[in-house]
Order: sequence, then structure tokens, then C-alpha cells
Amino acid sequence: MKKNVLYLVFACVALALATSVVAAKDWDFLGERVVSYTVDHDVIKVGGYEGSFRKIGFKVEGNDVRFRKIVIHYENGSKQEINKNFRVDEGARSPAFDLAGKLRKIDRISIWYDTVGFDGRATVRVFGLR
Repeated sequence: MKKNVLYLVFACVALALATSVVAAKDWDFLGERVVSYTVDHDVIKVGGYEGSFRKIGFKVEGNDVRFRKIVIHYENGSKQEINKNFRVDEGARSPAFDLAGKLRKIDRISIWYDTVGFDGRATVRVFGLR
């Protein structure tokens, strides 16, 4: 009985890992920036990708990061603001943010953020889901 439970747990973990790897492959890398301890504002130029994106997400490495404001500028001149004040821990991914509208070809992404704590800098990577 214990052996069957162990196999079931192993199978569930393997399935979860395989699903997350497949999901990660669907995301396109759009760019990255290094964030300092003070409130920082960066622009990540995205253009040049064929097609549009449905969602964006962030991955943080090196330190925790507090996101203060995000503005997505589309190629058609419109923009979308994400005014959520949220934190992403080092090594983690942010929630995926839905992109509004039908024409979602991203030109650039403006981000206001800073690192959390006293460890200094962090790297923020941006991904888009088609």
C-alpha cells in the first residue's frame, strides 16, 4: 500500500514538472534589465516580434523586486498601465498579466521598480505569451 502511494506521488510530481516545462516553452523572452536598490525606471524595447502577445510576465533573479508601475506601449500608439504594487521574490515568476485589446503588438515596456532589502541589484526578465 505504501509503495502504491509513493508511486502515485512520484507520478503527480513528474506530471507537474512536465506541465510547467511545457508552459515555460510557450513564453518568448522579450528582454531584461538590472534593477538597483533605489526606485528605478527602465524601458525595454520589444518591437521586431511577429504576431501579438496575450500576456506578459516577469522573472526575477539575484534579489527580491517590488514593481510599482508597468506601462505597455503598443505599436499602434495605444498603451496599457498595470498599476499594481506587487513583489516578486528572487528566483520566482510574477503572475501573468492579460494584455487588453485585439492589437497587442508590443513596442516597448516601461517599468518602475526597486529591489527589496539591502542586497543590492537584481535582474528582471520579461516574457510574453502569444
